[in-house]
Amino acid sequence: MIVWLVLVLTGFSPGSDSPRMMHVGNFTSFADCEKAAAAHTAPAKAPNNPPQVTMLCIPANAIGSQPPPY
Repeated sequence: MIVWLVLVLTGFSPGSDSPRMMHVGNFTSFADCEKAAAAHTAPAKAPNNPPQVTMLCIPANAIGSQPPPY
């Protein structure tokens, strides 16, 4: 099974709540994906409007499934 690591960012554009998604990598197990997600550090930004950073491990359960764009 392939597991995608996906980064979801919100709060980067003033006045926009639209999240941005980015495919970060492919892993062969949830454990490896979770390790990579746990090692992530959030970008530095002014404390009055910190971005929300979410890392998701998503199974690619269908042959030929395409991840979100890089």
